[in-house]
Amino acid sequence: MDADFDHEVTRKLRLQARQISEALGQQGESWCVEAVRPDALYLAVEGRLPSFPDDDLALTWREKRGWFAVVEHRGDNRLHEIAHFGVRGKPSPREVAEWVAGLLRDDPPRLADTA
Repeated sequence: MDADFDHEVTRKLRLQARQISEALGQQGESWCVEAVRPDALYLAVEGRLPSFPDDDLALTWREKRGWFAVVEHRGDNRLHEIAHFGVRGKPSPREVAEWVAGLLRDDPPRLADTA
């Protein structure tokens, strides 16, 4: 695989993570990018979901699957997919942030599917 391509993909993912964090009003960099094929991103979200008040909230993005809201149950340290941002194509950072803000307000989530 071409190193320049990998660098460009990683740069774009980092930029997107930063833009989503800023759109959510978060401080600092609470995300990481996995720059091996398939590319992936993990972004911790400040706040808790009303339906999961004891669990940490995060976003994950996978190259082939898109965006998911995940919670980490205390004690098992595993990520559980609870909602899928089920749009085709690449949503803007603002669209992803608005979706997350809706989840935090307890708007009905898009349930995880097998897309």
